Parts: sequence; C-alpha cells; structure tokens
Amino acid sequence: MFGSAVRYRHIAMLPTLQAMSELDSSLISRIQSSSKARLIGWQFAADGRWDVAERIFLERTVPLTPSGIEQWLAMQTSGDIAFEALLESESAERLFFGVRIAHLTMQGKAEVIKKVIATGRKDDGIDTTVRNTRSVLGDERLAGARPDYLELGVFDLWNRVKSVVVWRQGTAPRRKSELVMPEDLADKAQSPDAGFAPLHEPQPKPLMLEAAWKRNPGGGNGHQCWIGLPVSDSDAIGGKYCLSERRYLAAVSTFIGETRS
Repeated sequence: MFGSAVRYRHIAMLPTLQAMSELDSSLISRIQSSSKARLIGWQFAADGRWDVAERIFLERTVPLTPSGIEQWLAMQTSGDIAFEALLESESAERLFFGVRIAHLTMQGKAEVIKKVIATGRKDDGIDTTVRNTRSVLGDERLAGARPDYLELGVFDLWNRVKSVVVWRQGTAPRRKSELVMPEDLADKAQSPDAGFAPLHEPQPKPLMLEAAWKRNPGGGNGHQCWIGLPVSDSDAIGGKYCLSERRYLAAVSTFIGETRS
C-alpha cells in the first residue's frame, strides 16, 4: 500500500526505566505548562466521525440534558462511542483529550457522558480535565504511562484524510525507535476520502500529533485514550494548514522525550 522508498530517522530512547517513569508522570503537567490550555467544551462521536460530532461549548451552548444524551446515544447505529475534551491554548489553538467508551453498556456510556459534562468547568486546565476524567471512569492510570504510539492527523478529519502512525512504542526500553519525518509523509500517506487532500498536502484544518494509549485492563489502562497537540504552522497559508517540522518534533519530545540522533 505504501511506497517502498520510505525513509526513517532514528531517535534515541531514554536511558533508564527510572527516567521513563519520571517522564510519564510529568507528561500532563508538561503539556499544561507549555500550552496553558483551558477547557472550552466537549464533543461526542460514533465510529470516529468527528466531522459530525455532537458538540457542547461551555457557556456558549445549552448543555445536553440527561434525556438528550440518552436520545443522542439511541440515534447512533454504532456502539463505538468516544468523547473528547476540547481545550484552547493561550495562542487560541485547539487541543484535545479523548477517551473511547465502546466497551461500556448503553447505560454506562450515558452515565459517563453525563458525569464528564457535569464535572468539567470552563477554563479547567488539561491536568484538571484528565484528573476529573480519571475519577469519573474509575481509571486512575488513564494516560499515565508512556504512549503506545504517536499518530499524525487533521483536526476533526481524522478518518476522512486518513491519519498516519508515525511512531510505535518499542518492546525494550533501550531499543532504537523509528520516527516518520515530515518529508516521508508522501510515501506513508493513504488515499483520503473523496474531496479531501492526502495528509502531506495543505489541509483545511490544523494538523495534530496525537499520543495514544491502547485499552489494556490487565496492564492498568482501562480505556483507550489519546491527547492531541497542534503541529501545523500557526497561521494558515491561503486558508490552508501545513505541517511545521519544528512544532512536530517539539510535540514528539513532549510526548516521548526523544530527540533526533
């Protein structure tokens, strides 16, 4: 499916398990410190169709009532439901923190959505938002370990443009890992849905680098979850957004603490 001339840059892993633990425990605080992101709302979607998500912007829209949430869930033809906290940085860029709750019952999904809406307050930081979500889900280790993989995509068009996994966690702490670089995206990009440009071309919405954690109840992470940081040029060029290598590498460093060697 992909071209054969894909090139990779090697990045050095952190040297010790202790260093990895320290990195993981401070990930959320590092994101909060660098972005000063504040909660502005929530969105809910089935099958990852974020372009048609149900959205609630705090203090700007009327929140879904409990019955409204149940009605929205009943209208979905799929049980693959996820929610995202929408946050905004000091520079007015969007970030997101998402959780998939597909494994819950219909009633369980409704209760979780009601509670995350009820606990969220406008201008909560991402640290508070993650902490509240952990409490609602009873999953105190949610997003608390090293990410399983990093994925590059387009905000709210993840499945339309077709995201690309750019890094995966290795099985050994000292093992070299491969990071897909911006110049390699043309070889890695999949064919987008009709009417959309492939990932390596200018996009109508910002590009995001997402750190993702797989659902692994036995390993302490009871829910699949993810955090997305903006990595496109700050200003849209001609109404389009292009990947910034500088911001991309900075986001990689934030998520996994690695630099190019």
